[in-house]
Amino acid sequence: MRILQVLSVSLVVSFCVNAAFADAPASPAPQAQADLSAMLEFTWTAGPPMPQGMQDNHVALVHGWLVSVGGFCGGYDDDWKPGKYPRGFLNKTWGLDLAREDAEWTDLPPLPGAPRQAMEGTSVGDSLYVWGGFSYTEPYAYQDGYKLSRKEDAWTWEPLPPLPSPAAWAGCCALGSNIYCLGGCDYDHENFYTLTDRTGKIERLGARLLVFDTETPDAGWRALTPCPGTPRGFPATAVVDGNLYFIGGFAVSTTGSYCNVVDSWRYDPAADRWQRLRDLPISGSGTSAGSLLYKDRYVLLPCGYQYESVMQPDGSLAPKYGEPSTIGSTWKNHPTLKDTHYYNHCFVYDTRSDLYGTATFLPFDDVATITVIHGDTAYMFPGETAGFRWNGKYFGHHPEFVLKGAIRERAWEER
Repeated sequence: MRILQVLSVSLVVSFCVNAAFADAPASPAPQAQADLSAMLEFTWTAGPPMPQGMQDNHVALVHGWLVSVGGFCGGYDDDWKPGKYPRGFLNKTWGLDLAREDAEWTDLPPLPGAPRQAMEGTSVGDSLYVWGGFSYTEPYAYQDGYKLSRKEDAWTWEPLPPLPSPAAWAGCCALGSNIYCLGGCDYDHENFYTLTDRTGKIERLGARLLVFDTETPDAGWRALTPCPGTPRGFPATAVVDGNLYFIGGFAVSTTGSYCNVVDSWRYDPAADRWQRLRDLPISGSGTSAGSLLYKDRYVLLPCGYQYESVMQPDGSLAPKYGEPSTIGSTWKNHPTLKDTHYYNHCFVYDTRSDLYGTATFLPFDDVATITVIHGDTAYMFPGETAGFRWNGKYFGHHPEFVLKGAIRERAWEER
């Protein structure tokens, strides 16, 4: 994911993108980072490793299985572990039966579409729904969709109506039979786009909210009221008490620089109403697809990346703020990437109090961590690391490692 290696402009600037930015209400002031409560605690172990290293695969819980589809491996570290890090985009699908977690990942039927990374989607019932993504070959960004179902021990793919236009890294979540999709990025092999699509014809692409009813799939996608906030990709998503939560993300300016998005929102589908939440406590944002909600309350926000600038809802750019956490680099294996920074912080958003807190930081630096919470366990799939060792064993830039965390809620409200 080379997107992380482009620096942003740190000066405050304003610009127009052929469409007025939405008028967004002021956010409650970010909490002081030093005052954040420790809300959740993890005890770390290793889960069953993936068959190969990758990033930006889509992972979801389907019928009691962890299912991974797509992704990309940059080919780094293959000399350390021959065969574990082959370069290329993936349409492979693997599954891990959590009832037999000591077993290895199983090959499932591959995605019927082109190999790609950064798909958006979610599970509904016993099926996985995925759309979009991108690769380095035409059409670069995708809009096709597919459904994976398990019936009588057999897994099958079938096509779905496409997105209205190509998108990668959108935020998807499900409420009942409906799948909601916020924002995302277009891509033309040269640049990513969130303010418009690559043609400039679709304004505020990253603020677009769509809904797809899985009970009437032939009806396709329907547009809802767009988010009043910053157009974005990579938002964290969750559903609590009939409301949709979209936390942070990243945006691309008109000059092509990458920016954090810290404004966060709650959407009420019944009333078709948006409400602004508290901004992130630091400008470290961007969360890969997954299942991030714990105890129907806490939204997990691991390893958000910090750029030089924050894009605000009015389109202006402001300087970064807050101090991200890092263990330290092991760049001796990746000298060409030595100027890139990764982080191990893990923030939490509490939907009941509109407050942020912390969870136990990760044991290695990462970005774009994919997280699937199942009961009191989080399964975390690293995105990009500097290379790290676990129990003496080396894992690479796009690792096959699976981090497993036993979650415990802390008595932070008693403080």
